[in-house]
Amino acid sequence: MGSNREIIQHESLGTDDMNDPTSDGHPQISIVIPTRNSARTLARCLSSIKAQTLPCEVVVVDNDSMDETIEIARNFGYRVVRGGPERSAQRNIGLSLCNGTVVGFIDSDMILDPEVAEEVNRLIDDSCVAVVVPEYTSGSGYWTSVRAFERSMYLENQNVEAARFFRKSVVDQIHGFNEQLTGGEDWDLEIRVRDHGTIRRTDAQIEHDEGRLQYIEACKKKGYYAKGYAKFAQEHGVRKLISITFDRPYIKSPKVLISTKGIGLIALKLGELVAILSVVMRQLVLDNTTSRFLHNAALAEVSSSRARGFIAHVRMNVCVQDREDT
Repeated sequence: MGSNREIIQHESLGTDDMNDPTSDGHPQISIVIPTRNSARTLARCLSSIKAQTLPCEVVVVDNDSMDETIEIARNFGYRVVRGGPERSAQRNIGLSLCNGTVVGFIDSDMILDPEVAEEVNRLIDDSCVAVVVPEYTSGSGYWTSVRAFERSMYLENQNVEAARFFRKSVVDQIHGFNEQLTGGEDWDLEIRVRDHGTIRRTDAQIEHDEGRLQYIEACKKKGYYAKGYAKFAQEHGVRKLISITFDRPYIKSPKVLISTKGIGLIALKLGELVAILSVVMRQLVLDNTTSRFLHNAALAEVSSSRARGFIAHVRMNVCVQDREDT
């Protein structure tokens, strides 16, 4: 959690308790939001937090946005800092600045039901250590409707979505997110948190505004996170990765895919799989090439060492002779 950060804005706008929204100045719930060029969705996200029945502290951690992201966050009066290079590091930076006893991590395209914070706080007060908030997808276009169809099957499934809200003392104890993971980091955190207690689930939900999803971009995004999935497998084992990846309702009951959106979901999952495999294969080739290079370099070093030894031997026994012998 030693990432560099620059505080962009940390001042109250309008009232003294804007960032500590409780009467005693200590919020119960803190929410961390990593951003990068998030202007399209950030205002709705922050508005939904303002509308919570239990007031929340918010820390926005921005990764060099080129749009109006920072200005939008400032207009809401929330704390804004700059940090990166990836969302795991951004979340850890935000975590280090939170004052709440409960901390949540959401994305900038997520809109919370008004009761989310209150439900989360009640569940964690009842002795659980983390809370899952079910998500549903919104947006326009065919591929977004396919994603919405996929996510709709997760609402009743207890094993698909990772927790988003945690008892802060527990997350601090396990040192937050693994910054080496750029994919699967949310599941990695939940797995480590499970050793400290139970995980519950809210009735309130999160709307995930995916805009107009494009097929190629969706596949590329999945491929981007492929290296993270590989590192996740190194941390927790391939079986755990496979279990998380394939524990899906449509795999257990394929008949739900017999529809227009079902066919689209098959195409989307195949495209994402191809993107992941292509990245993994490139990485394997790179690792193999690097291994061969290091092996050859080691052999060259051995040969060079032997050559230097031979030259030294010649110098000592031939070139450097007693004066009387010459």
